[in-house]
Amino acid sequence: MKKPKIKWVGSPNYGYPRGTEGRGGHQVIAIVNHIMQGTLAGTDAWFNNPAAKASAHFGIGRDGTIHQYVKLGNAAWANGAVRSPSWPLLKKGVNPNLYTVSIEHEGYSGDKLTPEQYQATLALHKWLIEELDLEVNRDTIIGHYRIDSEWKAGCPGPGFPWERLFKDLQELPGTPILGQAEATPEQLKAFWKKHNPEAPVDLVDLYYSIAPIYGVRPDLAVCQMFKETGFLKYGGLVKDWQNNYCGLGATGRPARGNEDLRGADPDLVSFEEGVHGAIFKTPDAGVEAHVQHLFAYAADKNKPFPKDRKLVDPRFRLVRRGSAPHIEDLNGKWAVPGKGYGESIVKILDKALEVEMQPVGTFTDVPDDHFAARSVGRLTRAGIIAGFPDGTFRGTRAVDRYELAVILDRALTLAGFDLDEVAGTGKEGTD
Repeated sequence: MKKPKIKWVGSPNYGYPRGTEGRGGHQVIAIVNHIMQGTLAGTDAWFNNPAAKASAHFGIGRDGTIHQYVKLGNAAWANGAVRSPSWPLLKKGVNPNLYTVSIEHEGYSGDKLTPEQYQATLALHKWLIEELDLEVNRDTIIGHYRIDSEWKAGCPGPGFPWERLFKDLQELPGTPILGQAEATPEQLKAFWKKHNPEAPVDLVDLYYSIAPIYGVRPDLAVCQMFKETGFLKYGGLVKDWQNNYCGLGATGRPARGNEDLRGADPDLVSFEEGVHGAIFKTPDAGVEAHVQHLFAYAADKNKPFPKDRKLVDPRFRLVRRGSAPHIEDLNGKWAVPGKGYGESIVKILDKALEVEMQPVGTFTDVPDDHFAARSVGRLTRAGIIAGFPDGTFRGTRAVDRYELAVILDRALTLAGFDLDEVAGTGKEGTD
């Protein structure tokens, strides 16, 4: 792969301790994508400020310009803070900066990449994959939020084109059913409300609590539920009271009432004469049966059924285990003849991923006309303060001494103070 045109900018912020060449013997295992929360020019300046204690290997402008700040063989300071991670390749006790490459993208969380910016990041990814001998999967090309889901939950944000990027890298044969979600519960709830204002959106939370137990992507399961039930408006053979979210057992013929449950728990699932499809006692049971059916298709017999979970899917044992590891593989299996069935679910997911959530620096409980709204927004965008994962700021909540220490550290660093030098610790930042 030809190396794309890259302008060297440089940064003094790299290595442990600062300025140390190399990665301490570690090999790069992943590319981590970020959003700048600002401009390319501002990022150039920030990464060249020693007090910032931050850098990345590359930055990509809205016009497709690629800047490089740190050599590939050295550790940048972009991914060091680990907070509630969901990335399985993390090495215990080892700073992620030592085994990752970081790419910043000009813009703000929720922004879509421009066409020029997308082509630049695609070319850079392809070159890095070949240069670093990386596999292409959803654990070797990740977002910053996979390492820090607390402070960096919107990095690179809902506007980042994950599905398109993986498709264009031409390595993934389809969209894996097993793995981490790309869409957030909030995006799916907002998307659902657009199609069904009366939607019981708490059902999304059930999917996000149950699907990970089986390793199934909850966002794909929810989008399949959208397709199968018409965004839970139903209108087909299966009715809403059945808690059947994916047409399980609905073969076109009504039930006799004495169907074989094939080991499924009779306290949770049943069939009733004249009714199409299985009947689940609770929404939880309906969601779990759906997830179990996806698990049966996606996971072969080497991946055991989760311990302490009851079988709820009466058709689980009819599936040839591992016969459909990708959602597109369900064509002709889950739906017959099913041409384009899996692809249609991915299209629903792509649309959901386009939903823009609460802008960075604004919170659901801070009115625009509040006397402190402007200050809250400015300090949040500057990275000095942060809200809570549910989108609230909770302005009347007391600040403890730990939080105060973090706020002061960020503010003084932003102001140009080298706190390590003042304190005489000599330690570098972890981000």
